[in-house]
Amino acid sequence: MRIVIDGDPGGGTPGANVDDVLALAYAAASRHVEVTAIWTVAGNVTSAEGWRCTTEMTRLLGWDVPVRRGAENPRVRPTSGDARSAPPPASPDTLASDLAGAEALICLGPATNAARVLAAYPDAVDRVWAMAGSWREADTNARLDPAALGVLLGHPGLTLVPLTLTRQVVLPVVSWAQLPPGSIGAALAPWIDAWLAHPACRKPPQGMWVHDVVALAGAEPGMLTTREAALDLSPSATLTPGRHQVRLATGANLEILNRLRAAITNRQQ
Repeated sequence: MRIVIDGDPGGGTPGANVDDVLALAYAAASRHVEVTAIWTVAGNVTSAEGWRCTTEMTRLLGWDVPVRRGAENPRVRPTSGDARSAPPPASPDTLASDLAGAEALICLGPATNAARVLAAYPDAVDRVWAMAGSWREADTNARLDPAALGVLLGHPGLTLVPLTLTRQVVLPVVSWAQLPPGSIGAALAPWIDAWLAHPACRKPPQGMWVHDVVALAGAEPGMLTTREAALDLSPSATLTPGRHQVRLATGANLEILNRLRAAITNRQQ
């Protein structure tokens, strides 16, 4: 399946979650998806900082795919000074052109870019997976741009992967620095270890959540189970029963963790 990934990777930025970069590593090792473009959006970090991280990841993975800096959000403050060379945010027209050859859009951060494109080009893409939503508390993606997630809820091809599900998938903490020399995981060790040691990391005991990996794995056959659901967003950006018919991910195949382990032991390209 040809996909476009839209995310907010913050590897190398203090306090920024690293599940996005693990999702990129997972995609690189997958036999079921082909990444045709990557967008960045303000979420864990600004879109400019995400662009910096993503371009580093594409070099690490040996990918020759366009990386688009996407939308900013005034509630996301810059935390790193090394993203000043990022290009201006791409226009909805440019992002829509990336979707022309794609079969699905995978939204791993706030839905700002996706909402902008779909507002201008409602038929730009048939299928969307989005990591967002929770019933008890607003997850970061919903909280930072609830209006954009509301647009996605109206897309007929949406599969929503909620925080309620992704928190059930825990990667046991490994010694990243002891992974095979030259492997993807060893190269990512400074980013991963810094995240695990940061006070903002709410890791479960002896493990770490890999939310975005779970969402991206939905594009692979048999990795997620889903059901039809009628949903909406509350004023506080939590999920509620509502009028939008979506596919809701309700279960995850733990083979995802085995595939992630295989991905991080792959050698750099």
